[in-house]
Amino acid sequence: MSLCSFLLYSLHFTLLGM
Repeated sequence: MSLCSFLLYSLHFTLLGM
């Protein structure tokens, strides 16, 4: 998994957590 994909994946869960 690329770093960019990891950041997008983390951002997705961050938005879900809001």
